[in-house]
Amino acid sequence: MSYEYEMAYAHPDSVEGLLQRGRGLGAVRALQDPQDSAVFVYDGIRHDWRWDGTDDRSLYLARVVRDLELSPAPVMYQPAGDEDSSLRACEVLKLLAPAGSDEAREGLRAYVRCTTGPAAPRGRPDG
Repeated sequence: MSYEYEMAYAHPDSVEGLLQRGRGLGAVRALQDPQDSAVFVYDGIRHDWRWDGTDDRSLYLARVVRDLELSPAPVMYQPAGDEDSSLRACEVLKLLAPAGSDEAREGLRAYVRCTTGPAAPRGRPDG
């Protein structure tokens, strides 16, 4: 029995599909209905939808979170996930914090305290 998340792109003309693909039109359409679009934005942070991994999706997603005035709280709880998801969440929070999000700044501080405190794993930072 497998509990792996099976990723499948949504229709390319839908808000979800446009956000998955990092399209600017997705951000524009999401602005028309921020509350319904929020789940798609957070999913874009949680799962790496890039097919080649070359674009800077963190900047795109941070701007969408900011422009839709979404709470970074769901992103802050993501660093507890797998390593790739944690890195994406931290990248988005790192971009939101200097843009004026106190909530993102505090979330990053809490994450750093948690991962560098006395109970944090020791060893090489890259391994």
